[in-house]
Formats: sequence, structure tokens, C-alpha cells
Amino acid sequence: MSDARSTLVGRVDAALRGLSPGYFAAVMATGVLSVGVAYDGRPLLSRVLLVLAVVMFVGLVLLNGWRLVSHRAELVDDFTRPMRGFGFYTFVAALDVLAARIAAYTDLALWLLTIAAACWLLRGYAVPWTTRLGSDERPIVAAANGTWFMWAVAGPSVAVAAAAVAAVRPGETLAAIAVGAWFVGVFLYALDGVFVARCASCSSTSAPRT
Repeated sequence: MSDARSTLVGRVDAALRGLSPGYFAAVMATGVLSVGVAYDGRPLLSRVLLVLAVVMFVGLVLLNGWRLVSHRAELVDDFTRPMRGFGFYTFVAALDVLAARIAAYTDLALWLLTIAAACWLLRGYAVPWTTRLGSDERPIVAAANGTWFMWAVAGPSVAVAAAAVAAVRPGETLAAIAVGAWFVGVFLYALDGVFVARCASCSSTSAPRT
């Protein structure tokens, strides 16, 4: 019995150690579905999906907090890994989707937007910089993958949340944030496309010929 328990504890610990920063994408996707079915006139299903998104968000925040305490080195290391670091932007997008979904009902949406925008601005510089300095991969674009597009997705997610909050709290500031974040996101989409295309080119040229 004790062996089975130690094995289970070991597996949980290993899973926690390797917890991906990109798992907040599940919250983002569920929240998007909640918004979509709400517009489609299915409020009950939308509320169920919203509750599910909130539960997942809270659970992931707790798990990442646990990981910060018990496996801090691994979490910090993710910031320096090009193939995982950009997954942290899913936290921003998850906050923004939740803010957009509840904007018409509670002022909590404004607080979620504020936290998301602050994280977006901070990580907008921190993650690309730390992955550039901390990675041994050269050239750095050789490690680019699809998660790099989360760098771009975070901007439009801030824009959507700001626009949703602005609809119930009119003001030039929120409108300016929405427009600015949207254009930054469009620029980053193009930049990410170049990086990922360059990565694909590097992979094809380095592959052995048969």
C-alpha cells in the first residue's frame, strides 16, 4: 500500500515538475466557446462552459503556485526555453477571455483586464528577452514553434477584453488600449510568421538528404 502511495506521489510530483505554462490555453478555448454559444442564443450552455473555464483557471493558478513553491527552478527555467516560454502568454489570453465573457455583468472584468494588460506588457519584453539570453539554441529561431504565436494572440486578447469592458464603461482610455493592443498583435503575428517560417526553413535545410 505504501509503495503504491509513494508511486502515486512520485507521478504527481513529476507531472507538477513538468507542468506546461501553456495549459491556460484550455481556459482560453473554453471561454471562447462560452462567448460563442452565448451569442448563438444558448445561455445555459454558455454558463456551464463559463463555470468550467473558471474552475480550470483557478485550478491552474493553484497548480502553478504549487509548482513555484516546490519546483521553482523548473518554472524559472521555462522562461528561458524558446519552446516553452511563450506558453506563459496563455495566462494573459485566459484572463482576457474571462473578462470579455463577464464584462456585461460585473466590474471584476475590469480587474481581470488590468492584470492581463500588466502581464502582457511585462511578459511582452521579459519572455522574448529571457528566451534569447537563456537558450543555447543558435540561431534562436531554430527553436521557434507554434507556441510563439501566443506572443501575438495575447495582444488581440487584450484588445477584445478592453472593447468588451468599454461597451459597458465608455471611455477613451479603454478604446485606445483596444486599438493599440490590436495593432501590436497584428504586427507580432507577422513577426512570428517570419520566425516560424525561418525555423521551418532551417529544419528543411539541416535535414539529411536521402
